[in-house]
Formats: sequence, structure tokens, C-alpha cells
Amino acid sequence: MKRNALGVLLGAVVAAGCGGGSSSDGNNGCPSSAGVTIAATGFSSKTACITAGGTFTLTNADTIEHDVEDVTSICTPLGTPSSPLRIAAGTNHPIVFTLPASCGFEDAAHLGDPAFAGSLTIGSGGSGSGYP
Repeated sequence: MKRNALGVLLGAVVAAGCGGGSSSDGNNGCPSSAGVTIAATGFSSKTACITAGGTFTLTNADTIEHDVEDVTSICTPLGTPSSPLRIAAGTNHPIVFTLPASCGFEDAAHLGDPAFAGSLTIGSGGSGSGYP
């Protein structure tokens, strides 16, 4: 139940706008690259927006590993509850998203904690929608 409520909340945050970007290409106002940093206290730049075909990078600035998972079951490259994306301490993990989508993600060790929840919007520029 918490997971569904969080997905709805993250969807509302995504609809409100994008942030955390870097190199803008003008496509839907989304940049071609953006990222979120994971710290001991939570995610920074909790919302990000990239153009389809762009790169989203998760950077672990903490001293421990973090497991990230997609809570919307749309952007599985972010990890799933049964197979989270493991990001070692002090490393980053770039992911290229090719299809438009809106996703919510969180740290598996901090389920339901808004400090460890974020959202990603992948704007148009690719073809199709969703991820396997």
C-alpha cells in the first residue's frame, strides 16, 4: 500500500516539473543529461528530466552501497524490487533511456522515506513508451 501511495505522490511531483539537468537540448525543455546524488541523508536533486536518448546518472556520494529501485514498474533500468540497482560507495551509474516515460525511484533500504525518493521524466525524442 505504501508503495502505491508513493508512486502516486511521485507522479504528482513529476507532473509539477523537471529539474536537476545539465546540458539542455531544447526538446520539451529537458536536457540531454541529468543526475541525482545519493548521500547518507537522502537524494539531492530529487526530480530530474532528460530527453529520450539522454543519460541519467545516479552518483553514490555515501560511504555505503545503496540499492535503487523503480517504484512505478515503468523504468526497470533503475532496478526493481526483486533486482535493485546496486550502486557501490563512491561510484556513479549512468543509464541511457531511449523511450519517453515518467518514473519514480527510491532507495530500497529506506522505503517510504521521502528523503530517499525521487522522480525522473524522460521527454520525447525517442519512439515508443515504457520499458520491459
